[in-house]
Formats: sequence, C-alpha cells, structure tokens
Amino acid sequence: MQKLIGSAMLLAVVCGYSTQSHATLIDEGNTTLDTSTNLEWLDLTATAGLSINAILGGADNFISDGWKFATFSQVDALFGDAGAAPDQSGAFVTTPAVISAAQELSQLMGVLSPNVTFFPDPRLYPGTSAFVMSDDGTFAAQFTYQVAEDGSSARLWDASVAIPFDPSTWNGINSSVGSYLVRAAPTTVPEPTVLSLLALGLTMLGLSPRKRTTSRSARN
Repeated sequence: MQKLIGSAMLLAVVCGYSTQSHATLIDEGNTTLDTSTNLEWLDLTATAGLSINAILGGADNFISDGWKFATFSQVDALFGDAGAAPDQSGAFVTTPAVISAAQELSQLMGVLSPNVTFFPDPRLYPGTSAFVMSDDGTFAAQFTYQVAEDGSSARLWDASVAIPFDPSTWNGINSSVGSYLVRAAPTTVPEPTVLSLLALGLTMLGLSPRKRTTSRSARN
C-alpha cells in the first residue's frame, strides 16, 4: 500500500513538471518568459517611440538593466514558441496556427498600432512592428505580428529581406514601433512543496521492501 502511495506521489510530481514544461510563454506583467529558451522578453509597449540609437545610448536604462536587442534567430524562436514561424512574404494568411500565434503575441507583448486598415477593406488590423538585430549585428529589420479584428487572418512578417537597414544610422522615432529586447531569465528553484512531495514519495518507496523483508524473516 505504501509503495502504491509513494508511486502516486512521484507520478503527481512528474505530471506537475510536465505541465510546467509545456507552458511555453508565460505572462509576467511587463515581461514574457519563454520557458523553452529561458529568455525574458520586455513588452514592446515599453520601447515604443524609442529609436535603436536611443536605446543603445542608455534610454530608460534598458541596457544597464541587462536588456539587449534580440536577434533574428531569437525572435524566430519566440514566434515559433507562440505557435508559428514568421515568413518573409508579409502576406496575411488564414492558417489557424498563424492566427493563434499572432493573437497570443498581441496579448503578451502589446499592440502598438491598433487602428491599421488596408483600403478598401474596412476592418481593423491591429498589430505591432518592432526592431530586431541580425545575428551578426551588421543590420537591422522589423518583425511584425498582426491579426484582423475578426480573427479571420493574420501575418507574422520577417521584413529582414524586404526592408533591411543600417542600425548605426537609424534614428527614426515612431510611436507605433518598438524594439524586441531580451535577457536571460533568472534561474528558478523548484518550489519547496514539490521537493517535499518528491522526498516523501522516495522515502515511502524505500520503506516498502524493508517491510516485506521483515515480514518474511518473522515467518522463518
């Protein structure tokens, strides 16, 4: 019986860890934690209207607080962990995974352009464009997530091919454009309750064989 209880406790702990491991993107207020990459993302609303050079120059102490410009590959991974990878066409699609990912990113990272329209379509296409650095740091571009207000279509756009530019000369300021800033998330320690359950389960499993051995010795 004790072995059964111990096994049940161990199973509960394992299931708990498994559930946490599948919660890829976690809203932490002004930041989003990607548990898949262990990266912390600053909400794009925090950097709206700031140029690349302003942030690199120390605006709002982002750099001194450990934030840095995300690279293309890091943003690719973020979008992928939301449910779909960005493409370079800039086209709106009706793919459910893309729509779902754009909606989740909008909720987590913020919407800087809520009133975008594409004439003659009367619908709104709220979304956000933000600066990203190339992996080698030689040029920059914008990555965009955008979804129709009725949820019928969306796009995850990697504009690195369509609109690349030299970050060292870019001083543009636009209140509807932010910057993807990222930093390594603090190392987390398992909750004491989980560790206690794990220890108790292992203890009970360890006691069971000794009880059986004791019973057999008594009978002999």
